[in-house]
Amino acid sequence: MQHITILERDPIIAEDIRDTMAALFPDAVIDVHDELRAFCDALAARAAPNGLAIVHATTGELRDPELARILTARDVRTVAIRAPLADAAFANWVFLTPPFTTPDLQAAALRAIRRI
Repeated sequence: MQHITILERDPIIAEDIRDTMAALFPDAVIDVHDELRAFCDALAARAAPNGLAIVHATTGELRDPELARILTARDVRTVAIRAPLADAAFANWVFLTPPFTTPDLQAAALRAIRRI
């Protein structure tokens, strides 16, 4: 069973992302959060190895050491909703630059899951 954890502050966009992921992965357990701490806590507590995270956050939040530790320790595949960052720390992430369509989000999620 796929576990998907989403960080999105806009409730309408969060619902759209959740619905898109539910359609793409009908058996997935999906958690949606609007705050970085709650998102990190959910990843630490529930995300199965190789789970998927969809993160809409600032550059500073993406560089949060706790977020990086959890994503690495849990081997979580990550889609960041923002312009790409060139840092080596994000080399295995998939970046999805807004605005995007539902097919763009689906393709990004599938690319992230396939990354090693």
